[in-house]
Amino acid sequence: MVELFSKTKRPIVVESTSDYNKCSSGALLNCSEKVALINLIQPYGYYVEANINLCNEIKLSLNQVIETADSAIGMRKSTLSILDVCCKTTDMYEFVSDYIWETVSESMAEQASNATKQEEVATIGSYKVFISNLTDAMKKCMENVLVNITDLDDIIYNHQPNSVCNFSISHRFLMDVGLMPYLKYKALVIVSSLKADAIFGKHQISCLVATGDQLYAWVKQYNPTYGNFLWDRLKLAIATALQSKEARTHLVMRESIVSEDSICNYKPLKLELYRQVFNKHYYVDISFAKRLNAKVHQDKGSHRINIPCTTEEEDSSIWRISISNTTDEGTLRSALKEKFYINFDLQLISQAHWSFSHDPFDGSTTFVKNRISFPLEVDIRPCSHSSAAVDLKMRMGINVSSLRDPLKFERNEFPERLTLQAI
Repeated sequence: MVELFSKTKRPIVVESTSDYNKCSSGALLNCSEKVALINLIQPYGYYVEANINLCNEIKLSLNQVIETADSAIGMRKSTLSILDVCCKTTDMYEFVSDYIWETVSESMAEQASNATKQEEVATIGSYKVFISNLTDAMKKCMENVLVNITDLDDIIYNHQPNSVCNFSISHRFLMDVGLMPYLKYKALVIVSSLKADAIFGKHQISCLVATGDQLYAWVKQYNPTYGNFLWDRLKLAIATALQSKEARTHLVMRESIVSEDSICNYKPLKLELYRQVFNKHYYVDISFAKRLNAKVHQDKGSHRINIPCTTEEEDSSIWRISISNTTDEGTLRSALKEKFYINFDLQLISQAHWSFSHDPFDGSTTFVKNRISFPLEVDIRPCSHSSAAVDLKMRMGINVSSLRDPLKFERNEFPERLTLQAI
């Protein structure tokens, strides 16, 4: 079991400067409401900003609020960027038209057991005409701010494919049958991302901020009847989805924030005064039986360097390789990636042992491979769901015995106190 340090333990700040106040204030003058929200979030809590845009995307940005001591103002909050993802969504008019088509076709169609190809082509043609005409009708009434809608039962489109069938679509039908499913779909995309372990599910997210130019268009550029409907129902759909998923996340969806964001081109709010860096040295241990006469090389990009054996024991050779937490220029790193190559007699080897540890040499993680290939790859970076740990991943070539994921990394977490470096 790996024990993690408390997230609320005050971070270590290295190489801090006195002029970083100037870096953030000017760029954030137009985002005062979101800045105020960050100040309300508990230190080391998480928030997600959902940018719902007109390009049929929902851009989700996960950030952590941190707190550091400032000699001038005392304790000061800023943010660390954790993860940004983009979810593609279906176009609103396309989604609504398809959804309504299913309802219309079910109510009008008479299934014939001996349908001809000509009838099938006619059905496809009818679908295309319906989608095109309904989309035009929706845009005319939804995007026209001058239209005064007084009765939701007024007809906006009448579908009459032949002399027998006839179906009328009203504002109310469009809202209830087409737009409501679309808004629930958008809400589910957002909330599912918050709960999915592969995305944000391992974080306790305190606050969800919904913004974006699609929301701006609804409240500023759409007909008020539709704009208010879309805004109110989306907000309700997100809140309902959060409740159904038992997510203790506070939803913030305000017209004032969306209007502020339009000035900032809807850039996610990131008060990034620091970046997370490592405060420990890490080591890779590689051991082989002496009879293999193995040689270890480290990949340096344009060339490889030979790594001498560190320890010779009675029947084994051991390499203890330091992975520095600084660059050649002395700058602290925020991510470490190394690659090693080993030469040995493949016919003699049955197992290779490789492990990983941090100083002092305790709490190491050891892996054993029976069928191995190289290089040995090491990847270390801040753990995405905890500021008090680093995520270690190692891979020894391609695991041909794995049918599911031959390129899978072995992984573990090591506790490390949050260390920050001023940007």
